[in-house]
Amino acid sequence: MALGSFAIFANLYCVQPLLPLFSQEFGKDLLESTLVLTMGTFGLAGSLILYGALSDAIGRYWLMLFSVFASLMVSIMMLAVNSFEQLVFLRFLHGVVLGALPAVAIAYIGEEFSPHLIPGVVGVYIATNTLGGISGRLVGGFISDYFHWKILFWFMALINMASLAILYFWLSPPKNFVRRPIQYLGMLKDISLHLKQFDLLAIYLVIGIAFGVFINLYSYLAFILVKPPFNVGAGFIGMLFVTYLAGTLASIISGRVVNKLGALPTILLGLIVVMCGTAFLFSDSLKIKIAGLLVNSFGLFLAHSVSSGWVNRQAKKAKASASALYLVFYYLGATVAPTLLYPFWNIDGWSSLLYGAEFYLLCSLIILLLLLIKRSRNQSS
Repeated sequence: MALGSFAIFANLYCVQPLLPLFSQEFGKDLLESTLVLTMGTFGLAGSLILYGALSDAIGRYWLMLFSVFASLMVSIMMLAVNSFEQLVFLRFLHGVVLGALPAVAIAYIGEEFSPHLIPGVVGVYIATNTLGGISGRLVGGFISDYFHWKILFWFMALINMASLAILYFWLSPPKNFVRRPIQYLGMLKDISLHLKQFDLLAIYLVIGIAFGVFINLYSYLAFILVKPPFNVGAGFIGMLFVTYLAGTLASIISGRVVNKLGALPTILLGLIVVMCGTAFLFSDSLKIKIAGLLVNSFGLFLAHSVSSGWVNRQAKKAKASASALYLVFYYLGATVAPTLLYPFWNIDGWSSLLYGAEFYLLCSLIILLLLLIKRSRNQSS
C-alpha cells in the first residue's frame, strides 16, 4: 500500500520543478505552463468520487492495480509527446488514472486490516503520500538538469512497473469486500447534503484555498529562481520540496495540539502560520525564502491533517463521500489557484503575487472565523 501510494504521488508531482523549462521549450507564458501540473490535479480531483462509487461494485483491489498499470501506460505515451497540447492532455489523463488508488485505499485498509492496526496503517499510507510527492519532484528536477525532460517519464515508467509488480504479488486480494450496486444517484444526493451543511462547506473552502495558494507559491517561485540573481537549475527547485518534511512533523504533532486547543482553533493556528511563512517570502534572501517555505509547510499540513479528520466526524451521514469531497476541493484548489494568483503577478511580479496570496489566505481565515462564530453561538443557545 505504501509503495503504491509513493508511486502515485511521485507521478502526480514530478513535473512541478520543470514548469519554467516547459515555458521556455514550448514558448508558453507562466500561467499556460502551470497547466502541466494543474491539469493533473484537476483530473485526479474529478475522478475521486466516481472511483469511490465504482469500487463498491468491482472492488478496491482491482482499481488500485488499474491505477498503477494505467499510470505506466500514460508514462510511456508521454515519450511520444511533440506538442504542448499533447503534454497537457496526457497530464490530465494521468491525473484521471492516478485518482483510482487514493480514492479507494482508505476503504481497502478499513475492510482488510485488523481494527487495532488501522490507525498505524493509515499513518504509514499518508506519510508515503508526502514522501512520494517530494521524491517525484526531486527526481524530476535532477533528471532534467542532466538529460532531456522525456527521460523523466522513462524513469517514472520504471517506478510504475516496479510498483505494479509489488502490488500484484504482495497486496492481499480482498477477503472482506461485499459487492454493492453502483449508486451514482445516491452519491449525488449525498454530495448535495454535504454542500448544504455550512460547517463542511466552510472547511472545504478553507483548505481548498489554503492548499491552492501554498502549492502554487512553489510554482511561481520557480520562475523567480531560474532568473538572475539566483540562476538555479531544476534540480535545486526540486530540492525546495524537501521543506514538505516540516509538514510531516506538523502531522505527527497535530494530535497533541488538538488535545490542547481543539480542532478548529488548531486549523486557525495553521492558517496564521501559513500567512506568517508567506511574509518571509518577501525577503530577497534565498535562505529566508526557504525558511518561509518550511513555515508554510508546517502550517498548511497542521491544518490539513486536522481538518481531514474533522470532516469525517462532522458529516451527518455518508462519511466516505464527505471525505472524498474534501479531497476534491483540496485538489481543485491546486488547480484553480494559478489563475486566481496570475492577475497579481501581472501587476508587479513576485511581490504583488505575495500580496495576492496573503489576500486569499485572509479570505480563508475569515471563512474559518465565521464557522467558529457560528458554532460558538450554537453552543451558547
